[in-house]
Amino acid sequence: MNNSNLFSFSIINNGDDKYYPLLENFKKHLSKLDILSEHKIFEVEGNTGHYNDNNFNSIVYEKLKYTEKKLKENKIVFCCDLDIIFLQDPVNYLYEQLSDCDIVFQRDNSRKCTGFFMAKPSSLTIDLFNIDNYKLKSTGGKCDQSYINEKLRSAKYSKLKIKLLDNDLFPNGDYWFNKHKKIIDPFVIHYNFLSNFELKIEKIKEDNFWLI
Repeated sequence: MNNSNLFSFSIINNGDDKYYPLLENFKKHLSKLDILSEHKIFEVEGNTGHYNDNNFNSIVYEKLKYTEKKLKENKIVFCCDLDIIFLQDPVNYLYEQLSDCDIVFQRDNSRKCTGFFMAKPSSLTIDLFNIDNYKLKSTGGKCDQSYINEKLRSAKYSKLKIKLLDNDLFPNGDYWFNKHKKIIDPFVIHYNFLSNFELKIEKIKEDNFWLI
């Protein structure tokens, strides 16, 4: 696969200045490793929200819109949240994993994580990230991750080849907080499973990954 065909991006809510330190720390880690020089940051219109409320969901669904748009342009899409710390360049490794599948997801315990994934363009991946079916996300508990995981349980997507990343190489927050003493050399750490941005920043600082 050709790296020039890669589209990598993250989103941030432009209505909440409190999250911009996370963005600056994220960018520092990318710069330190000299990776993803073309990584795009999209500012999304929205108001502050808590996990799974309407304001939160209206923002995170933008990840799916950008993913679908770029897949339609025949791009390989790499999406990652801003509470992710890059310790090694994961792109070539993810490309290798993607060589025999359609989507590579970070594990989020029993679910596929929509905060860190890489997807190849195909009719099925484009359809998966389409959000026209608003019925699936019309009630509480229907954030973008719930939406994608619910769709993946449908027989329609049974032919999609999906690979889940090794927890020790790509730990989510829950796994990292409980197992980090046994994790030797991860590519990234995702500081999710924390209720607000203050706790994310506090934990990142405790682990000496705060660079600003």
